[in-house]
Amino acid sequence: MFKKNLIALSLALSSGFSFANTWTDFYNLQEPEYFPSDYANSILEEEYNSATLQGMYVDSNEINKLLNSSSDYSGITIIADTINIDDPILANISDLSLKIMARRIIGSDHMNLSIDKNDSGLFYLIADKVETDIHLLTDGDVKKIDTTLGHKVRFVQFSGGLTHFEQNDDLNLVAFIDAIHNKKTFLFDQAFDTGASIFDQDSNLSLEMLNWYSKALGQSQGLLEKNQDFTNLFQSLKSMAIFVTANQKSGDYLPNLNMDVYSQSYGTLLSAMNAYQSEYDQFEDQSKDLAARKQSAKLMLEHLESALTAQQGIIDNQNKKIEAYQQVIDDRTIEFEKQQDYVNETANGFREGIELYTQTVVWTSVFDCFSIISDLATGIISAYTGNVGEVADSAADMADKVQDTVFNAKNLKKLADNIANIKKMADTINKILQLVKDHVFNADLREQMNEINLTIPELESSSITWDLTKQDIAVQLGAAEKLGIRGTSAYRAALEKLMTWGSAISGTQLAMIQMSSRVIELELEKTVILEDIDRISALIDSLESDEEAMLEVEQYLLRSYNFFKRPLYSAQLNYNAAYKYTTFENSKVTPKLNASYLEYSQDRVTMQEQFNDYMSSLSEYAQVFRNSFDLNDADAIKSLRETGQFSISISPDNYTSFGTGFFEGENRIRLETFGVELIGSDLPDTLYKFQISHTGQFTDLYKGKEFVFNGTLINKFFSYEKDGDIHNINQDGNLEEEFKSYTFKPSLMSNWTIKLKNHEDIDLSKVTNIKISLKGSSITTPWRKN
Repeated sequence: MFKKNLIALSLALSSGFSFANTWTDFYNLQEPEYFPSDYANSILEEEYNSATLQGMYVDSNEINKLLNSSSDYSGITIIADTINIDDPILANISDLSLKIMARRIIGSDHMNLSIDKNDSGLFYLIADKVETDIHLLTDGDVKKIDTTLGHKVRFVQFSGGLTHFEQNDDLNLVAFIDAIHNKKTFLFDQAFDTGASIFDQDSNLSLEMLNWYSKALGQSQGLLEKNQDFTNLFQSLKSMAIFVTANQKSGDYLPNLNMDVYSQSYGTLLSAMNAYQSEYDQFEDQSKDLAARKQSAKLMLEHLESALTAQQGIIDNQNKKIEAYQQVIDDRTIEFEKQQDYVNETANGFREGIELYTQTVVWTSVFDCFSIISDLATGIISAYTGNVGEVADSAADMADKVQDTVFNAKNLKKLADNIANIKKMADTINKILQLVKDHVFNADLREQMNEINLTIPELESSSITWDLTKQDIAVQLGAAEKLGIRGTSAYRAALEKLMTWGSAISGTQLAMIQMSSRVIELELEKTVILEDIDRISALIDSLESDEEAMLEVEQYLLRSYNFFKRPLYSAQLNYNAAYKYTTFENSKVTPKLNASYLEYSQDRVTMQEQFNDYMSSLSEYAQVFRNSFDLNDADAIKSLRETGQFSISISPDNYTSFGTGFFEGENRIRLETFGVELIGSDLPDTLYKFQISHTGQFTDLYKGKEFVFNGTLINKFFSYEKDGDIHNINQDGNLEEEFKSYTFKPSLMSNWTIKLKNHEDIDLSKVTNIKISLKGSSITTPWRKN
């Protein structure tokens, strides 16, 4: 039976989970309500003189029965997720080939295996974790198995007593799968469906399972090349692992999308899911005749096709965002390249200042620190234009040459690791995404998926590491300024600008990884479902006579049912990020991968209600402000004259002095428009068109707390026609992004870049100042209370 009974239906719709089996009991989990009942079982296959035991949970009793059976086995293979050695296992494996594959071996007792002198025997183990004692006794020698030295252990004793022992991390499973005559994918099917279904209850265990099985299959290329079922399982396991890992790293990422993801696509998927679930209940109702149940199964396939159509809209939308993120990264890379000459100039000036200063003082490790920092700016540029290793080299030099009391290099080292890991994963996931888009599901795709490194920081952690490193360096450069070392101020400004850009581009890369992982998961699962629809339709016709067909249809329907939930989970993640940006509070909605139709529907209502409740509870409301002022920034004016662009970096450290001090005491500062006008006599009468962009990383203040958010870099435009002293504004520099109930407005505190179009054709030598005009909203902190 697929669903345990109809009496529990109301419970299933409200909670999504019920019942248990030995595996779920062991991990203190609830088994999903909609789940094939045979997944609770282990299967024993006996063929000729060999036996194979497969199951999610295997205990000492089952293993002892096999090892001490009266059957004259020459080969025993045990394939399990978890083996619990809850009682002693004592066995002589002389003249026996014993193979054990398990994700985890645990227990309060021991496994002791022996081989008699001069007899032959094989012990072959592949395991992720062995958390109990396994001993191998041969001719007076005792080997204790320790998988920290290698996940594969293979011991062979030949007739006559000659032995061979090897231990490494080769996880090739071909020998294990070859020992199975029927149901070769049984355990892996169980592991995938169980691992994916428990994510909401225990995300760490879910990810451990997805990673272990995808890693083991990924190293079994001979198996994947000849068995399409294993290939599909590998791709499903790996894409799911990438999907949940990337989404766990999302942090406070602003999706910058339209609410129709919730009102239209979300609603369409919910409707299809409801219809599917309704027909599914009819299919499982044993009181219905077979014809009616078969008709329900066919209708489910139709609802599935409707959902796939809705999914495609989400995939297309995600792909557009990915293209936008990639364009941002490409644009910022170009900006890094453009900064090279100026950065070299300021770095050389700082180095010359260090050399000049140290002519009259003793060289100490402080000056080693300054010298290494002088190379850091070019290292950051290289990290995004070619060589990601230069920052790591600087971190290593700092650790080797500079005492921790002068500069602790741990933050710089972590930053270097983050840059390298994010860059590597972004490059790999781009290759995977392109292969999936091109429908290339061959060894090239498997190679990229197998090699992907999921060791990436959370978005918030990445941002914090940049900030901590920036603070560490600011302390040192502040000390250099106090010493009067020439060139420090200019280099410090250039380096801080690069680090702000670097932090933002890392955030964009992580966002692109997150979005790409969603598309890869949706595309691969969609491909498998589409490939199987015709086959499942044929199986439905044979349900009355083929029990195996029933089990295969049940498994297919389970995976298809869960397929509805992936984009709903992504939509909830996006919603929560937007909600926090709007309210500075965490949403009540917990993103779910394994919920029921009713739960997703209730969450949809909660999305709107909690926002309305928040708005009605406010005691302080944002007020509109307008603020115009002269920038009075010599470096910005110089940069504009020479390059046609300039940057403004606004942070909690300097925002109170920005804009003639207007923003002191203001909280939750959000901008609606950003205007730029040039001041200077004899400026030509012409069209001045400015592109205004931010890094996509924002800081905001509210009730004494600092919040950091990450979003997509946007480009907006402000333009005016100069006619003598009159400026006729054509474009008002509107920064808002429509989000229906929520209108996304960027925070003031970000790194802003303003570029003048066709600056080469305009004589900017007469520019004496830059006028900035801002319109937005903020909450003013009362300075006087009755």
